[in-house]
Amino acid sequence: MLSLPRVKLKLEFERDVVVALATIGFVIGIYFWKLGSLTAGLGPSEAATRASAASAHLLYNNPVNDPHSVWIYLLTKLHVTSFFWLRSISAIFATIFVVCFYKIARSWFGKLVAWLSTLLLAATPLFILAGRSLSPEIMYLAPLALAALYFWLTRAKTANRLVYLAMAALAAVCLYAPGGIWLLAIGYGFSRSGLKQLRDYFPRKLSLLGALIFAILIAPLVAGLIRQPHLLRELAFIPATWPQPLTLIKQIAWAAIGLIWHSGIHTDLQIGRLPLLNAAQAILAVFGFMALFSRARTKTYGILAIIALGVIAAGINNNSAILLIALAPIMILVAAGLRYLLLEWQSIFPRNPIPRAFAYVLILSVCALSLIYGIRYSLVAWPNTVSTRTSYVLK
Repeated sequence: MLSLPRVKLKLEFERDVVVALATIGFVIGIYFWKLGSLTAGLGPSEAATRASAASAHLLYNNPVNDPHSVWIYLLTKLHVTSFFWLRSISAIFATIFVVCFYKIARSWFGKLVAWLSTLLLAATPLFILAGRSLSPEIMYLAPLALAALYFWLTRAKTANRLVYLAMAALAAVCLYAPGGIWLLAIGYGFSRSGLKQLRDYFPRKLSLLGALIFAILIAPLVAGLIRQPHLLRELAFIPATWPQPLTLIKQIAWAAIGLIWHSGIHTDLQIGRLPLLNAAQAILAVFGFMALFSRARTKTYGILAIIALGVIAAGINNNSAILLIALAPIMILVAAGLRYLLLEWQSIFPRNPIPRAFAYVLILSVCALSLIYGIRYSLVAWPNTVSTRTSYVLK
């Protein structure tokens, strides 16, 4: 009898290993399958990104998105110019951000819900296409890595000094991405007490070392802004010319509608004007908002602030790709919706395994349909649209 718990733990471990390997294979597949050959050539933004990273001088003069562009420059210097390897930079960043999202979702909702919501994030068309693009739109999600380290450090049994220093480094990296300054400000506003506890816990010398690392990493960006102050507008999502007030309101409204219905403008990372979310994700996000707002209002306000930032910035700049900023917090709401539905179903049938099993099958089926939709959208339909075929032809 004493061996039964060990057998159970062994089976659970083996199951977790199988699920983890299958998930890794799935994520690698959607981001790296035919990465260099799914389109006939590069898109206009991809070609512009490659040209802007052709020399160290160009990176020095325009440091925006340098944490992404510097890898393109290094590959070029090594004479690695195939589309696969150049696009793999974004694919690697996308994979990292998927892992970071899982860490955050698991700390809030547990393994099952975190796994499902992470798959839904990874298979969202805009996320897939940004992760498979040579251009740096995927870097809008760079603060996910910083948030994951923060949750890891604040929930760890023993504080890790290297993670604390890594947070300082990632904070500097986030500032290179457009919108990063606003996301860091929102994050600081809603986690100020936790950051103060971390600062008080670690030795003062370690905090000074973190500040030094931050200053060294941010120095190229500061130098670039001094030489070209107009770059600050790009980093802060401030357009060079503002639209008329009525036009601005319409653009922001279309950006909000673009989350669930259809967007007001077409970009290279979408089919026509199809919405960012599918119906299942939108419905789960609504349930998640109601559940989270009733139990964790402060966190809900932080999530809504990031979503609002993404919508307003996308509207002001008339660029629906910026809605990537809103994608991760929306998926947190989706995770909350999944957990809410599971808990509600279990409360109705607390001891009957058949209804509980049916609930799991139903939720898994809905998630599977969402994954199939995202994959077919991104890897089958998108490369065969007229707009993609006519624009992705540059060599």
